[in-house]
Amino acid sequence: MPRSCRSHVAFLVPLVAILLFFSVRPVAWRSPAQPPMLAERFTANAVDLFPMGLPPRSSMRPSVYPVDIGIERWSTDADVEQIIKALRTGGRAAVVQALDSMRPIGYIYYPSSWADDGAYLRWNLKYACETTTDNDERRLVLATAEPDSSLKVIEIRFARNGVGEGRIAREVAGIALSKDQRTIQLVVYKEAQICLKDVRK
Repeated sequence: MPRSCRSHVAFLVPLVAILLFFSVRPVAWRSPAQPPMLAERFTANAVDLFPMGLPPRSSMRPSVYPVDIGIERWSTDADVEQIIKALRTGGRAAVVQALDSMRPIGYIYYPSSWADDGAYLRWNLKYACETTTDNDERRLVLATAEPDSSLKVIEIRFARNGVGEGRIAREVAGIALSKDQRTIQLVVYKEAQICLKDVRK
């Protein structure tokens, strides 16, 4: 190549780089896999009280694993009233049907206590309501349902220091209205299959 062409090329390369620098603007990009903004997020240690479906008096030690709970938004007053009305008029079956028709508003992730490959389970929460206990402490009730009539309820009670304890019922047999008539709750709280310890924001 003639020397004059080389000199022109040497001059054009940095010029093109400068023009590209000022003409290309950064574009905001959000990964589809990026989780949505959450109203609240909690972590906890879950203790499977009945591992592998064994009865409470089994000698097998309970499984312990972490859980991640995310609430994208709280249930609206209309959603809460719909669930309460369903329970009053049609019982558990009507609550399952109402929950199944609602859009997801959060999630709960936890490792399968029986999986050897570290697989995670996910429930899409359909109901998230906040009330207070008789001791004026914070209480959360979360729930979801699936087309196979499976009803899952999570109830978490927080102490005044902000640390909570809860129960997860993978298959709920009995639910009732809370004493203040503002939400649903587990009929037998302490008999739920999974205990949540050290629930924190």
